[in-house]
Amino acid sequence: MTGALIAHRADIYREHVEAKLEKGMVVIANRGEPATLAYQTARKEIGMEEVWSMHRESGIRKPGLVVLTICSPNIAADREKTDSSYARREREGGGGLSGKITRESGLKNNEMLERRRKIHKQYILAGRFLREKGTPVLTLDTEKMNVDEEANLALTFAGLDR
Repeated sequence: MTGALIAHRADIYREHVEAKLEKGMVVIANRGEPATLAYQTARKEIGMEEVWSMHRESGIRKPGLVVLTICSPNIAADREKTDSSYARREREGGGGLSGKITRESGLKNNEMLERRRKIHKQYILAGRFLREKGTPVLTLDTEKMNVDEEANLALTFAGLDR
C-alpha cells in the first residue's frame, strides 16, 4: 500500500510540482510526506526511515519546509461535539477552524478517539524525524490559533511576505 501511494505521489510530483520548482516558484502542498510518515507508520508495518527512502528513491525531493498543524485529539473531539454545525461547515469547505475533522466510518467514538491519539503521536514523531533529516519543521498549535494566524507564522518562518 505504501509503495503504491508513494508511486502515485511521485507521478503527481513530476507532473505538477517539479516544473514549478524549476521555475523558482513556491509550491505549498497539503499533507504529502508528513502524512505518509504519520499514517503509514501508525500500524508499525513500516518504519519512517523506509518511508523516507521510498520518497527519495521515487525522485521526490526532500521537503524544503514542513508546517505541522497540531490539535490534541480531545480538543478536536470536543470541537466536533460542541458545535456540530461549525464542524459540518468545516468539513464542507472551511469556516475558520484549522485542519479538517476526520471521521472514519464504522468506528465507535472511543475507537475514533484512540485512532486520533495514535495519529497525533505519529505526527509529533514525524516532525522529530524530519528535523533529524535536516528538514525545517514549524509546528503550530491549532488549539490556540486561527487559520490567519497560522498562515502568517508559516509565511514568516518561510521568509515570505503575505
